[in-house]
Amino acid sequence: MDKMNRSLFSSMSASFLILFLLLFSSCASTETQSMQRNMEGSMQPSMTDESSHLNILFLGDDGHHQPEQRIHSVMPYFAEHGMHIHYTDRQTDLTLQNLKKYDVFMMYGNRTGLSQEQETALLTYIHEGGGFVAVHSASASFNDSDAFVNLVGGAFKSHGTGTFRTRRLESGHPVFQGVPDFESWDETYVHTKHNPDKTVLSVRVEGNHREPWTWVRTHGNGRVFYTAWGHNDRTWSQDGFRKLLDRGIRWSAGNWALDADFTLPEITYGEGKLPYYPAGEPWGTTGDPI
Repeated sequence: MDKMNRSLFSSMSASFLILFLLLFSSCASTETQSMQRNMEGSMQPSMTDESSHLNILFLGDDGHHQPEQRIHSVMPYFAEHGMHIHYTDRQTDLTLQNLKKYDVFMMYGNRTGLSQEQETALLTYIHEGGGFVAVHSASASFNDSDAFVNLVGGAFKSHGTGTFRTRRLESGHPVFQGVPDFESWDETYVHTKHNPDKTVLSVRVEGNHREPWTWVRTHGNGRVFYTAWGHNDRTWSQDGFRKLLDRGIRWSAGNWALDADFTLPEITYGEGKLPYYPAGEPWGTTGDPI
């Protein structure tokens, strides 16, 4: 009897071991295939259902730029284009573990007090291939961090106001693909602490002065997009501005996202039949479908 029990126990142990190995192998294969890196190093999801949209972490605040109100006004547009925006006003969300859940980190508002841990997490996330989209007053944030200022590409210095257009210097850049020229009232930002390691895409012309306005740069394997547009709804409601953000987000995510079709599938309707289970009849009895 003891021999039989030992034999049965050994057989069951071997079966569980084989089952465990099969499950582990399947999970490892799925994890390996779920994330690839393109030639530029940007994180590139495999072409599965997971790449049917972009995940974006949007950091705002409760300041006068009203980031939550601004992003709510454009959420339907971005949702329609397959961009899922996750809004937060908690700076504590800037951890490497949390940032890695997203394709792109987006920032708009006036922030101070970037901790060393948060600075390291953000720099590491982008260096390893994450995207960073800095909008308007993001250049006025964390100016006590030289690393953050260099990452953005410059810092806010001063502004007036006015209605204007910008002049494109790199009209063939992918960021401008399909983006119409537009005019808007906005704050006339002037920047300082310029990082020369960037490509200025457009400038705001005022007399003989050409102020860098929208630019891109790389940081390690990651990409950074910045535009000074965006003080309030007069710009955020512009179709050209929304498309500029769309392209900036895609470019920062990587080349794979530039031409990816994130359009939601069309919903189709057809005639269906529901099973009918007559009341009072034995279980399993069915009548004509409804």
